[in-house]
Amino acid sequence: MFVEVRRERFFGFTEANVLGETVQMATRERALLDALDRPQYAGGLGEVSRMVSRSWGKLPWDALLELLRRWKESALVQRLGYLLDLHHVEVSAEQRVALESLVRPGSKVHLGARGRWGTSGKLVRPWNVVVNVPHDVLVEKGERLKRRVTFEKPESPRDS
Repeated sequence: MFVEVRRERFFGFTEANVLGETVQMATRERALLDALDRPQYAGGLGEVSRMVSRSWGKLPWDALLELLRRWKESALVQRLGYLLDLHHVEVSAEQRVALESLVRPGSKVHLGARGRWGTSGKLVRPWNVVVNVPHDVLVEKGERLKRRVTFEKPESPRDS
């Protein structure tokens, strides 16, 4: 399957050697933005959510921010910002300000495609994202368990 890319969005690629041929391949940060833009080609929104969670520390922040600026799509930034917050990804104050500066004032977007997920959901600020996708689609079961604090019952003298 081929997905057409508008000429003004043909950036974020590098040359790679594949089976002896030189081809244009998306950088990691470009691949993440492509997945956010068209999650249906990347395993769905749940998989994209997990990509954000797993890949954040591996992406060069400056390159990602530059691609977001060139992309000129507030919805992309809003969805990325929401997913970063959802997964408790640590973002410096400077990085957060840079992301928020790319959000178009008054812009409100749905996290998932309205045709598939509907239009109702909670509006999450500051990203102005309507979360119309169930939480369990976006977060792996194990991920929720990592954040749960459990206490072990101390052994009683009778157990010894």
